[in-house]
Amino acid sequence: MDWSYFLSDYIGFISAFIAKKKDNSSWCNCLFFYACLLTLEFFEIIPHRAFFSGVNLYRSPGFVITQIVICAAVFYFIADSIGFFSEMLRQRQRQLLKEKQKVIEAYEKIEDSKKVLEVKVKARTKELEELTEKQESLINSRTEELTEKVEELEKFQKIAVGRELKMIELKEEIKRLEEQG
Repeated sequence: MDWSYFLSDYIGFISAFIAKKKDNSSWCNCLFFYACLLTLEFFEIIPHRAFFSGVNLYRSPGFVITQIVICAAVFYFIADSIGFFSEMLRQRQRQLLKEKQKVIEAYEKIEDSKKVLEVKVKARTKELEELTEKQESLINSRTEELTEKVEELEKFQKIAVGRELKMIELKEEIKRLEEQG
């Protein structure tokens, strides 16, 4: 079995959980298993896989300790970075949820206002239709009254003009009779 693949899979698996919980146990676990791997290779319990030929540093205690310290720093940095960025994402998510809630509340208020306005518009439309009908009936009755008055005035004018014409005729006849007589 190749232990380096196991270790990289374990580090990936633990990193996924670091984002949910920011604690020291995850990166410490990674460091512990890496230290175990280095120790097992140091004591030749498991075979060492050399990436560079001719270099046997894995047998040096200083190299092993240096690697453990460097890995501890790297694992801590990775865990801290993931925790920091996941916290930033959680804060942003909370902000977005608050904003979403505000948008939903605003939408509900708008919908309520829309319903109220629709009712008011219907009431005002009905009011205006009734007013229009009243005005039309008033206009029709006034038109009828004015038509009757116009007809009366036309009759009066015919009578008055006819009387005047008769008066003029009579005056002319009186003049003519005076001249004859």
